[in-house]
Amino acid sequence: MKTARAAIITSPDCYGLTAATIAIDEFGTESLNWLPSNLEDSLKERFGDIPYTVINKLNAAVLVLTSDEYRHRLDRFVLVCNAISSGTIEDTVSTLPNVFWGLVEIELLDPSKEQERQPPYTADIIKYVEILHTFDGLALSPPLLKQTGIYINKMADVLSEFSDDPQMHDAFVDVLKSRIAVYEYALTHKLKELGDQLVKCGFANATKLIATTLNVKYPLFEESEK
Repeated sequence: MKTARAAIITSPDCYGLTAATIAIDEFGTESLNWLPSNLEDSLKERFGDIPYTVINKLNAAVLVLTSDEYRHRLDRFVLVCNAISSGTIEDTVSTLPNVFWGLVEIELLDPSKEQERQPPYTADIIKYVEILHTFDGLALSPPLLKQTGIYINKMADVLSEFSDDPQMHDAFVDVLKSRIAVYEYALTHKLKELGDQLVKCGFANATKLIATTLNVKYPLFEESEK
């Protein structure tokens, strides 16, 4: 029978943070500096075959933990967001859902408040995220992004266009709130999954650390601790 760690890290649903935490606990922090192939082989020897997408998520998490180039190189930022979110590394562009989750998981791996550079991302990366918002018709980021170093808020600019039409103003706000709620729900669902994975792998305080890092208090964390 597989152990909990083996069952999770060999599943395509394993998160990059989960895989990296397992690697560090099993082999020490020095494993972050191993060749990716050596770390992959060591994990496979201990737990069995690991999906290609999980290896990509793991490598992205290791990059976040060992380098800050994803904070000042747009191509690396896109790569990390795609790899962490979906386990893919082939695309040269990203999507808003991938960027949203990428920012959240990056924050858990390497908190923005601990960065010497403020803001923690370069202007071209922030602009890229802003453009993705615009293409998606979103004037505001989901609340969970407030702690991530990139939080887009163009509400004042957009609502000024409806200043002479209260009915359109209210309609736009209602639609926007609904769309943001969909994204926020998806992010909190993934956070719960991540917290549950880490707890099952033996990291009992994981959900409390997640809540503290993101400055959130969700019942889902309390549920994970039971």
